Amino acid sequence: MIALVIALASARVDVAPARTVDAPALDGRLDDAAWATAPPFTAFVQKNPDAGGPPSEPTTVRFVYTDEALWIGIECVQERSPLVSRLTRRDREVDADRVEVDLDTRGTGRDAFHFAVNAAGVLVDGLRYDDTERNDDWDENWEAAVARTANGWSAELRIPLRVLRYAPRDGQRWGVQVRRFVSARQETDELAPIPRGEAGEVSRYGSLGPFDGLPSAASVELRPFALTSLERDPRGAYTPRFSGGGDLKWHLTPSLTLDATFNPDFAQVEADQQVLNLTTFETFYPEKRPFFLEGVDLFSAPIMMLYTRRIGIAADGQPARLWGAAKLTGTAGDDTSIGTLAAITGDTQDSTQTVFGVARVRHGLGERGHLGAFATAVGRTGDGTPRTTHDALVAGLDGRWRSADHAYVVDADVAASAIHGGPPRAQRDGIVIADGDVSPQARLSAAKESDGVVFDAEAEAYGRRFDMNDAGYLQRANLIHAYGDLGWQDSEPGDHIRESRTQIEIFGSENWKGQRLSGGYQINTHLTFLNYWSTFTELHFRPAHFDDREIGDGTALERGGWIGWEQSVASDPRRAVVGEASQSVYVLAHALQYSIDGDLTIHALPQLDVELLPSLELARGEPRYIDTLGDGTRAFGKQDALGAGLTLRTTYTFTPRATLQVYGQIFGESVAYHDFSTAPAGASEIRLDDLVAAPTSPVGDADGASAIVNASVVFRWEWRLGSLLYVVYSRAQGSDRMGAVVPWSDGLRAPSGQVFLIKASYWWG
Repeated sequence: MIALVIALASARVDVAPARTVDAPALDGRLDDAAWATAPPFTAFVQKNPDAGGPPSEPTTVRFVYTDEALWIGIECVQERSPLVSRLTRRDREVDADRVEVDLDTRGTGRDAFHFAVNAAGVLVDGLRYDDTERNDDWDENWEAAVARTANGWSAELRIPLRVLRYAPRDGQRWGVQVRRFVSARQETDELAPIPRGEAGEVSRYGSLGPFDGLPSAASVELRPFALTSLERDPRGAYTPRFSGGGDLKWHLTPSLTLDATFNPDFAQVEADQQVLNLTTFETFYPEKRPFFLEGVDLFSAPIMMLYTRRIGIAADGQPARLWGAAKLTGTAGDDTSIGTLAAITGDTQDSTQTVFGVARVRHGLGERGHLGAFATAVGRTGDGTPRTTHDALVAGLDGRWRSADHAYVVDADVAASAIHGGPPRAQRDGIVIADGDVSPQARLSAAKESDGVVFDAEAEAYGRRFDMNDAGYLQRANLIHAYGDLGWQDSEPGDHIRESRTQIEIFGSENWKGQRLSGGYQINTHLTFLNYWSTFTELHFRPAHFDDREIGDGTALERGGWIGWEQSVASDPRRAVVGEASQSVYVLAHALQYSIDGDLTIHALPQLDVELLPSLELARGEPRYIDTLGDGTRAFGKQDALGAGLTLRTTYTFTPRATLQVYGQIFGESVAYHDFSTAPAGASEIRLDDLVAAPTSPVGDADGASAIVNASVVFRWEWRLGSLLYVVYSRAQGSDRMGAVVPWSDGLRAPSGQVFLIKASYWWG
């Protein structure tokens, strides 16, 4: 069996497409004359559960293309296993029978377009990059249809050539992978077999071609929208609103595209899920706005040089209007990818504007890796008042290399930031960033990813004044950090375990003063059982360390050491009710931290999913900073914090193009202090033994609590390809109180802001 798998992996799979004048009808049935002209490919190989064996049932794939589109026809015989067909919203991958197609149209061996359709006709698309990474946020206008057959089901995919960004030359060949997933058996069959337990993805694809006569003319897509809404503020005042805008997509060449958006409105986007944040770091929220999700593979870098949630937020953290944005993405030359982004936001009240500029270049080194460069610039203009903000620039170089056997990967980057203008800004670690400051950053990592001995090692350093948070995301600078793990990975099923990974880890970080900021040792195991349940367990130890951000002026407060345990369990994804739960407990000296999160998905009907996500987090007894008194004395108290919430997501799918989504979250948090203490002014380090007990709170009542209720109902209908209708109702309400317990009822009784909105767009392309 091992010899067979090795032989299959080393053999290059070649698939030939057929050119046709008469395109098939998109109905999911492969009975059109065009399909008879295409050579069938049937030599699929099973990857799971029986690696290297023949599929449990046959699969046949054919490729044809016209001047406008690539067509893919897949026949799935299914007589031994029940067909699992579940409806859900687009881009949500549920456990159901499906087929997937990946196309490396530029032949880099690193990047590919991902298309999938399940047996109910639900579409998923995404981008693969850096060989093994995948992002499903990318969306394009393409079509697929499925049909039941006498002995199974079949699928037709129609992918417009303008989507695929190929090189304009004859005789080209593309990398290709086709996978079929059989839910009842959790079986995966591959056109280009990749041995289980070995690394690599796009670099192992088969070859699809040759293609001749592909069009190279420019084309333009337009999608204008109109929006009307009625908004009610918490005071009960109603405001009607009418607006419009649009998107432009200009395919300058088959491999280079300009995207632009004018006066966009993303009111249909789901609200951010609230969490209890007891750290001194900014909460990271994922991007949900469609325009900024395109090209995420190209703009990715080892450090998050672009955090698009910054676009639309003013320098003071308040929302700012996004007037417009444009992106140029694609390939220049044989293997050089480029991406540029420009956006302008403004505050209509004080006439301030912010301009964002981003540039990214990656030059391929074959399928083994790339060299890249990136830069971001943020400029701000005012209305003649004294300048209160600054301009910022970040630039860097990065590279990635993978070994010929795909097992080993090394990547590195260096960068620098520069600040211009504005007043000095004090960071929470006491470092002051001012006009003219320039600071560096560097990182190096290496890993082995295939079965057997595995490891991961990383070292990184950030200068005292390195600042990329005008356009990017960085929790903190002034940091030296190292991490390493060593373990064993096994993807071959045994008597009870399907696959496993066990490793030991060690890490630590310091600031440039040499104060230990974190560190620890941990051992963990991830197991997937034969019944497809899975579990993760980790034990860890953290010695005492300092927090130089807690007080906010650079004074370092000692944090006690602790031991901890984390555990998560996930059930069989094939069932009608699927659950996942994780918990963590950390025991400190006279203190405790505990959290638990759950995810319960109920497939109530083939077209109805209900998802419940409860969460609970509590902290008890750790000394935390409260405030500084007039004479410089620092006040502390043992903190008791509680955060609890429940999030509901329900999706009813009428058809693959029409869905109704209901979202709701109730979340409350409270923070209280007791056993107060003080520390004198002037100390650069405060150890726990230095704290002097105080009989009462030196700063009065510092307790507080809040509760929020957010809800939205979104009807989405793609009434023709690329043209969308949204009908939205959203509601937000909340309360804050000092010196109170969690006011759950206050959140429900608080005045609410409400919006009823209709948004319609029309796509030409």
